[in-house]
Formats: sequence, C-alpha cells, structure tokens
Amino acid sequence: MMQDVLITRRQVEAIRHIKKPASMTIEEWKLIDKIVHSTIRMHLAENIYFSMAKETTTFKLWEMLQAVYEKQSSSSKLILIRKLFNMKIRETDTKSSYMNTFSWVLSKLSS
Repeated sequence: MMQDVLITRRQVEAIRHIKKPASMTIEEWKLIDKIVHSTIRMHLAENIYFSMAKETTTFKLWEMLQAVYEKQSSSSKLILIRKLFNMKIRETDTKSSYMNTFSWVLSKLSS
C-alpha cells in the first residue's frame, strides 16, 4: 500500500534506485529522496518509526521495511488458507464485497 501511495505521487523512484537516475539532477534527486523518506515515516507506527528513524537514505529505509513486513510466517499463511476455505457468501453480503475479500485473500497468498 505504501508503494501505491508513492506511485500515485510520482515519488516511487527513491525506493527503486539506490543511486540517482541519470534523468534527474542531483537537486531533484535529493528533494524526491527527502519527500519520500518523510512520506514513509509519516505512515509508520510509532514503535517502528523510532527503530527506523536513523536510516539515512530512502532506499535503505525501504529495504528494512520490506525485510520486516514481507516475511510471512507459516502461521499467517495457514490463517489465510483457512479463511479462503471457510469463505461463505451470506445473504446480507453483496457480490462485490465478497469478491473483494476473496481477491484480497488470494493476493495475500500469492505474495
């Protein structure tokens, strides 16, 4: 989700490249790096914020966050599989909300 925020703001370059892209000036790169770094930090939980506040570059910060949050334990996979197998549409559910939940579970499992 954070990557989506950065993409919509046209700031995703700072998490994709460790060095300045050739198409940018040094000033543009430094500005984007600062903006993206601040954007990411604003979205962090307080306990994570303080443990990652020392990271100097956005790329390094992003790598650390990926290492922390993209680890999926076998128990979380099991919970998702169980949720998928136990999904039932209720009369009060709309088809779109059911399909959204179904798609969300599948996307979490595939990632």
